[in-house]
Amino acid sequence: MVFFSGTDKASNAGGILTFEGCVVDQYNRIRQLLDNRFGFSYEIAAFDLRRDGTRNEVKEYPEAAICEALVNMFAHRDYSIAAPSTITCFSDRIELLSFGGLLPEADPELLRLGASMPRNPMLAEMLLRLSAMEKYGIGIPLMFSSYEPFGMEPKLLEFPRALMIVLPKITLHPDHLNAVEMEVFEFLRRNGPAKRSEIQAALNRSYGSTINTLNSLADKGVIVKEGAGRLTRYRIR
Repeated sequence: MVFFSGTDKASNAGGILTFEGCVVDQYNRIRQLLDNRFGFSYEIAAFDLRRDGTRNEVKEYPEAAICEALVNMFAHRDYSIAAPSTITCFSDRIELLSFGGLLPEADPELLRLGASMPRNPMLAEMLLRLSAMEKYGIGIPLMFSSYEPFGMEPKLLEFPRALMIVLPKITLHPDHLNAVEMEVFEFLRRNGPAKRSEIQAALNRSYGSTINTLNSLADKGVIVKEGAGRLTRYRIR
């Protein structure tokens, strides 16, 4: 495991940590390290409002996504391959690379639909139970759903003999938006992907103002436009 200060490996690195020995011990040590580093917590729901109207702190990575990604990294591992699995933490994402890849009958889309096809099923079951993940029990779909409130999603990258899971950092406060743009951004952050009409009605703004703001946010790379015609929706990049 290594932590980089920037978005690539040319940036400064905070040292390399190596984990060996008992797989369960490795899993617990890595979880604790990531917890201390990023402070994810399942006790505070994303965008949960306190009674006084203030917002609880949102963690940089959903805990459910971290746990599921770690379980999958161990569960899909081919332990006959000598190369170590790696967890690379950048300023905007975490990349978890496990050698072995998916089984021949599996593919990333099947995993997203909830198919459970680990290379090491008994190890996967043990890690799920030890990490209190039995309350989730739906694997990869949970990892994706934990990002939905933020208009973001992780990536599954398949290689011939490896599988990489990329978890994006939750970005909450762009510093280059004007007041109107921030208002639209906050709406999408709270509610997820939405149509122009929904944004316009919720914020009580004109058609022209809403379209101009959405186009400006898209030009700045903050949001992306999906679909066409009446099915067009906007979400945070």
